[in-house]
Amino acid sequence: MSDVRINTIIMNTYNENLHNIIVASLQSQELEKKAAGSQLNASVFTLYYAQGAMATANEQLDAAQQMMEKKAAIKNQVGNSSNVSNNLLSSARNADQYLKQSVTNVSVCASNVQVAATAFVRLASDMGSIFSIISAADFDKDFYQLAKDVRDYINAAAYDAEMASQIAMESSALASEVSTSTVLDKAKSTNTLMNNFLQLISADFDAASQVFATQNAKVTTVFANEKAASGAVKDVSINYLSAISVYGLINKELNLNLTTAPVLGMESTTFKVKFNLIKSAFDKREIPAIPSDELIATNHDIYPVKDYYIIVVKETKKITFSVNDAEDIINTGVKKEKSSGTQIEYIQHVLVNGYQTEAEKDKQKGEKYDVVQPIDIYSAHDPGVFLYDSDGDPIGPGINYVVFVIAVFTHQYKQAINTFDGYLSASSETFSLTNLLKPVSAAAIKVNPVALDPAVSAVAILDKYKVETGTYAEYELKFYMDENPNYKVEYRCMFLPYGDKFLQSLPTGLSNGIPEAANGIQGISKDKYHFALYFNLNIAEQVMAGNYTSAKQFVGGSETNSFTEWIALIGEATTDNFGNPLIADKQYIPVVLTISAESEEMQAQFTNVLSNFNHTRPFTYKKK
Repeated sequence: MSDVRINTIIMNTYNENLHNIIVASLQSQELEKKAAGSQLNASVFTLYYAQGAMATANEQLDAAQQMMEKKAAIKNQVGNSSNVSNNLLSSARNADQYLKQSVTNVSVCASNVQVAATAFVRLASDMGSIFSIISAADFDKDFYQLAKDVRDYINAAAYDAEMASQIAMESSALASEVSTSTVLDKAKSTNTLMNNFLQLISADFDAASQVFATQNAKVTTVFANEKAASGAVKDVSINYLSAISVYGLINKELNLNLTTAPVLGMESTTFKVKFNLIKSAFDKREIPAIPSDELIATNHDIYPVKDYYIIVVKETKKITFSVNDAEDIINTGVKKEKSSGTQIEYIQHVLVNGYQTEAEKDKQKGEKYDVVQPIDIYSAHDPGVFLYDSDGDPIGPGINYVVFVIAVFTHQYKQAINTFDGYLSASSETFSLTNLLKPVSAAAIKVNPVALDPAVSAVAILDKYKVETGTYAEYELKFYMDENPNYKVEYRCMFLPYGDKFLQSLPTGLSNGIPEAANGIQGISKDKYHFALYFNLNIAEQVMAGNYTSAKQFVGGSETNSFTEWIALIGEATTDNFGNPLIADKQYIPVVLTISAESEEMQAQFTNVLSNFNHTRPFTYKKK
């Protein structure tokens, strides 16, 4: 076997082993990154539900405290009434006792007065008889006048005695008629009832106190759980960031720094591929056999690749895709004819010099890429040519893809290094083209009390403000949307607790440590409205049906050009995002999730969006 053949075998084996090591390293790190991402999402959900439990527990604690305070006020009032009842019973007993003594005393007095009156009457009778005798015997004498005066005085005294006797008897009768015994019986029964009522109220107060104590202990428990969940999120986020960093470092040093992602604003049709050019390990002066004008060289760096090709591969095929597959596609031809006669393009031929300007723009942003290749799946390079993946299937939204870059070296460089295989990169990270739905603008979301317009007919009012439970709305959430008629969407309205004295104590700073790759975790914000609850798109998509309100297009509502009016009714049955009924005089932030309502098979073709709740004005819910 010749030396050239041996060198070729050695070099090919070396390249294959190196490529396998690079692929295995990236795959291993990608799996670790996905595992860390899954752990992060799980820990974030744990934190979210821990926050929900904490908010619920604190609301219940607040309600228990209010109930206990009400029970305490009632107990205090009933206690005061019980004291009054006790005093009344004591007074009734004294009155009954003293009345009985008074009746006895008045009876004795009446008897004595009657005896005295009888004596006065007898005396008056005797004095009348004496006066009659004197009148007959000694008329007009001095003794007569004196007898007459005595008779008159005695008659007057007898009269007064009779009147006194009558008054004494009436007093005795009236005293006997006073029903202090009935009052005493009523006072006893009333006092018994008040004491029983006090016992019931005391039992209610004790029960409310026990509920408050139990709820207070529960708050302590859920607070500890929330703290533990917050710490777990921070720990896992560090692991996730580390996995991202390690993957990026391996990809940068061993895989041309190959990245790909949909282009902002054209997420369903265009993606951008970025990678660094391959530099020779040799100084151009060390390869004198190669004419310098046949290599792209700058100073002592040699760029020995004649052509770069980008191949889009389904994620499920990336493990089995090899350099032989790539070279077969290249050798077969860039363009093929399908049975329908439509031209398809399997690969993208990278014009290195033609994209230097855009690469320089990325360098100015701090990104170091030699090539930035924007790829439109509908136009590619030639009109009427469509881009297909390595299987010959059209590239479209809702499917996970990866990108491979294959480099074809110049013939002279192949001879210099004594190997004739091309260079195939490892796969890029997975990406997917999706139709990004339109978010509801935070400024467009308005929540106002329902104001019944007298000019509107009763039927129209009922149609607009009657909710499914049969009750009528107290508030309406309204917004306008310019919709894409080709998409079926649903607007889910949720109400996040805002300004809660309990939620303000939740841990902060978490959002700064979690990248957007973790679904954009949002925590305490320095934006227009201070917000303490962790909430994001991923969480919003998992909110249960009973905890959000679907907005409905208001037929007959005002329209501005293509904008249509949507309303969501807020009433007694409306809950916050945790499922707790809205509390009077508490503030909430309305947030709207725009979610695809297409069939389950088409869901992957769409990316749902959430309104920016950090810039949405809160409203105060007031019971009517």
